[in-house]
Amino acid sequence: SPLEDSFDIEGMLKAGAHHAALSQRLQRACTDVLKENFLHLTCGGCHLCEQCTKPSGEPCRQPEKALPSLEGYGVDVYQTVRNTNLRYVNGANTVTYFGMILFKE
Repeated sequence: SPLEDSFDIEGMLKAGAHHAALSQRLQRACTDVLKENFLHLTCGGCHLCEQCTKPSGEPCRQPEKALPSLEGYGVDVYQTVRNTNLRYVNGANTVTYFGMILFKE
């Protein structure tokens, strides 16, 4: 996603919200097709709630919709995409978010 400059926090948050919304749509589509035989990981959590309860040790408010993060599962995103056609850095004044779906055939 393009940013005004490398300090454009609002642009980063907007891009993150867009990625989260796309991730939720993808989650619903995968559930319809793959049922329960998949794991959908996204960047930095699901962003469903304004304030996540997990850091305070409380149970998730929406566990059926929550999406874990790649990093939370120990995925080194940079190393994962390094030898692919995906670009971890997409130029100056951009932000890139990643997600991953693992599934059984």
